[in-house]
Amino acid sequence: MTKTTLRRIVAALRGAFAGMASGFRSVTEVPVNAPRFEQPTTASAKELAEQHRAALMNAIAKLNAEKEEKHPAITAEQIFKVVKPPKGVLPADMPAAQKMAFDQSLEDLSGMMGWATTNSLFVEGLMFLGYPYLAQLSQRPEYRVISETWAQEMTRKWIRLTAASKGADSAGDKSDKLTAIDAELKRLKVQDAFKRCAELDGFFGRGHIYVELAGVESSDREELKTSIGEGTGSISKAKVARGSLKGLRVVEPVWTYPNGYNANDPLKGNFFKPDTWFVMGQEIHTTRLLTFIGRPMPDLLKPAYSFGGLSLSQMAKPYVDNWLRTRQSVSDAVSNFSIMMLMTDMAAMLNEGAFTDLVTRADFFNTTRDNRGLMLADKNTEDLKNVSMPLGGLHELQAQSQEQMSSVSQIPLVKLTGISPSGLNASSEGEIKVFYDKVNAQQVVLFNDNLQKILALVQLHLFGEVDPEIGFVWEPLDTLDPAAEATRRKTDADTDAVYLDHGVISPEEVRAKLAADDMSPYASLDVDQLPAQEEEGGETDEHGAPLMDGLLNTDGAAPTFAAAGVLFMTTEANPRVLLLKRSADDPRHPGMWDIPGGKLEEGETPAQAAIREVMEEAGAALSEQHLKKLEHTNWNGVGYTTFSAYTAEPFEPTLDAEHSNFKWVARGMLGTGIIPPLEELLHKVLKGQ
Repeated sequence: MTKTTLRRIVAALRGAFAGMASGFRSVTEVPVNAPRFEQPTTASAKELAEQHRAALMNAIAKLNAEKEEKHPAITAEQIFKVVKPPKGVLPADMPAAQKMAFDQSLEDLSGMMGWATTNSLFVEGLMFLGYPYLAQLSQRPEYRVISETWAQEMTRKWIRLTAASKGADSAGDKSDKLTAIDAELKRLKVQDAFKRCAELDGFFGRGHIYVELAGVESSDREELKTSIGEGTGSISKAKVARGSLKGLRVVEPVWTYPNGYNANDPLKGNFFKPDTWFVMGQEIHTTRLLTFIGRPMPDLLKPAYSFGGLSLSQMAKPYVDNWLRTRQSVSDAVSNFSIMMLMTDMAAMLNEGAFTDLVTRADFFNTTRDNRGLMLADKNTEDLKNVSMPLGGLHELQAQSQEQMSSVSQIPLVKLTGISPSGLNASSEGEIKVFYDKVNAQQVVLFNDNLQKILALVQLHLFGEVDPEIGFVWEPLDTLDPAAEATRRKTDADTDAVYLDHGVISPEEVRAKLAADDMSPYASLDVDQLPAQEEEGGETDEHGAPLMDGLLNTDGAAPTFAAAGVLFMTTEANPRVLLLKRSADDPRHPGMWDIPGGKLEEGETPAQAAIREVMEEAGAALSEQHLKKLEHTNWNGVGYTTFSAYTAEPFEPTLDAEHSNFKWVARGMLGTGIIPPLEELLHKVLKGQ
């Protein structure tokens, strides 16, 4: 078959296919009005090659233009450009001189930043993206999940109010205050407001909470400009009266604009810190508009970022962009993992216009390609093959790209994506614990200052004053499995038992701790309803006081009166006890060694009498929390209750007229002349130390 005959057959087939596309049913059925297909004018091989090269050059130029459009060069002026607020944020009559502007020194930075225009780091989004664009990014799950995960983890467990104890009953007296403060924080929805501000800080780099006070309307512009203080000073006490805290309002940064900052003197407290903010045309003092910034910018960039910080979305942008490209590329590769290849005589096809026929044939095949597609090939000179791309490593590339998003957000993959990819060990206990440590550190950075202010304002609102001993601690985020939780509770119980034995705490304090623990199985414990106490042996005297086996010393006579005393012991490895020597004219035990104690007065309990006698005879102040009951004896007509109290080291008692001397003695050096029941008790107690 000659080349001329082959060209005629190809032209006929092309005409037939075009005719079928026009509507007739077969090759032989050609309508009268069907267009005639003329053989195109043959171009030389050189002209075709030149056309091909020109097409390739145009395609290359187009690709470069698209690349330049996606990654434009960033100038220093763009990086340090002051943001422009939306219409309506600033008052219409605001003088231009009051608008935020760079200091002269900042305007001169363009020269020193010339190198940045050619540095690839500045092409990766290292400039303020603007609130509208950041708002658009918040719609994409890759950005939104990052900020929401941090906000949720930072506010999931919240805080626990605390009260320092400087006096005997200081903490107990504040329980009602703590309850009232906690209820007020819930009314104000402080936890929800802080969660929202954490989200805004992640999306935009800044968030605000407006403190709304009773009697201050939005139209009172002059009052809104004034300070309400930091919560603890005289200004706050004058501005925030009892019952004046109406609510807390979360404000997004796009509706605000900084005003009145010092850009000249770094030695002053307001250096690059706005004194007031404009909120849709209203000037608000910074103490009324609490600001949340988790990642502050350097001073030079603060005006360019509208005095906000670096958002998590902007930090993650290069990594998310890489993930999106990888995800789409993997999807495209899976969709088009195989291509068809036609091996032909390209030299012959470049002759006399055959190249055009080849391109037409390939274009037709690509347009109609599916599993039922048909490709015509010459049996002698052409070969049609399928070339497939291996898909084995695509999942690893995709997982690695996804892992990079986790690295910049510092969120374990199991929390960021909800899955634990193999090989990344994303759900290990150690990794989760490290993440919780980071969350706790970020809670302190983003929340603590503003939370202290709100806590002070709430106290002024409730009580008219601020108690400096009231504070808060963050509840731990990590939770233990049942076995580890049981081990922890056993350790706590053993620790409490040691403190109880040494008189450091009382059973009532242990019950209060268990009742206050939300995770404890005894969280519903009634602190005031104490169980019946029964010592070993279960015996009590006629006064109801428990008796300790081996420590009862009685002469069988019914007591004529009741008394109580305190045995002071040191917490040393070889403990010492305090003994007082009764005066020579004592009517009952002259010159004998005893402990501080005496007769119960009318209406007194043994513990109350022991505390009073210790103050009178030794000058030491105690409370019932310091006492632990040791024994009750009936001896020589006296029903005597002995308590123990511990001290870190010996002290010098202030003796009254009933005693002439004192001594601190250890086991083996007790000596003689000790009242008999006390001597037996000392040998028993010190032997067990």
